[in-house]
Amino acid sequence: MATLSNWSPTEIKTEQLRDPCIAYLIQAIEGSETRPQWQAVSDKASAVKILWRMWDQLNFGRGFLVCT
Repeated sequence: MATLSNWSPTEIKTEQLRDPCIAYLIQAIEGSETRPQWQAVSDKASAVKILWRMWDQLNFGRGFLVCT
């Protein structure tokens, strides 16, 4: 199992932005304090929809997206 202990926050955020599902949510969170409407995500990948349901648990910790 890989760990993130050797990664910097910048490296983690860079990798998150390379993932289209996570990048979509990062942009949505940075663009608004409210969760996008279901219609905006209903045609997205299942990972986006799962993260959308977790909206209230997502935030930025040390510059990258974390689930609390």
